Amino acid sequence: MSNVVGIQGEMTFDVTQMERESMHLRPVSIAKISDECEAVDPNTFDWNTIDHNTWFMCVNFTTNRGYYFPIAESENRNNNNQRVKEGMAYFISKGWQAYKIQ
Repeated sequence: MSNVVGIQGEMTFDVTQMERESMHLRPVSIAKISDECEAVDPNTFDWNTIDHNTWFMCVNFTTNRGYYFPIAESENRNNNNQRVKEGMAYFISKGWQAYKIQ
């Protein structure tokens, strides 16, 4: 017999809550992201190039924290990707870097 765990609910639009929900990243993972992935600015990025398989990530190099924005999640697609754009802009304003990781 196996256990199944489900997570239910909506993603927060509160950017400070997003920061609290960020996860710890290993330094080697951060180095790989910064070396291999495209850095993005939500104000200049061509949003017409994304699809359901696109993922963005904001990374804090000082604290080794990261926050993911998978476009497959409906909250990240609603209102012309508003949650992603505002979240990325917030993290960047706090000194984080944003990347398109997939």
